[in-house]
Amino acid sequence: VVGATGLKIEEGDKHKDSFTVMGSVSDGSLRSSDLSVAVVKATSYDMDPSGNRTFMLATDDSPAALVAFALLLTKLAKKTDNVFVVYGGEDAAMLTKYGVECGKLGVQCELVHLYKGGLKSNVADDILECAKEKGVDVLMLGTNGFTRNALGSVSDRCASAARCTTIIVKDPRTD
Repeated sequence: VVGATGLKIEEGDKHKDSFTVMGSVSDGSLRSSDLSVAVVKATSYDMDPSGNRTFMLATDDSPAALVAFALLLTKLAKKTDNVFVVYGGEDAAMLTKYGVECGKLGVQCELVHLYKGGLKSNVADDILECAKEKGVDVLMLGTNGFTRNALGSVSDRCASAARCTTIIVKDPRTD
């Protein structure tokens, strides 16, 4: 796990652009690690005092998204947390396997299909809108593509614009 420090300093609502350029440690870790890497952009917002958290996994069913899902279910989410799994592609049936895996571990999750005959704008903006509507504390995504900024376009947009803690997971097997 690598923090996204070394970026612009977060100052309340001014943190929206704090992930536009990754620090050298985060960038190098994503590009060269032989292990799964999670880059975390944390916010200063308080979580629910009861300790219950709301997680959202945005998936494209890629290997990196599956690693993020495994990390969420095995290391982060408790049975009392709220978990949303969102997908922006056409095949809503793909979401079923995520619900099955949550059920096996006793984690309640809601499956959200964003596509519904067409996206409102683009998948990243639809993910961000859904996260805002659901009051998400932690947004998780996998990253597959590497641009010169090291993240794919959806994970880069979500990391830079999300108003919650964001975890981007890379699966080294996709290099």
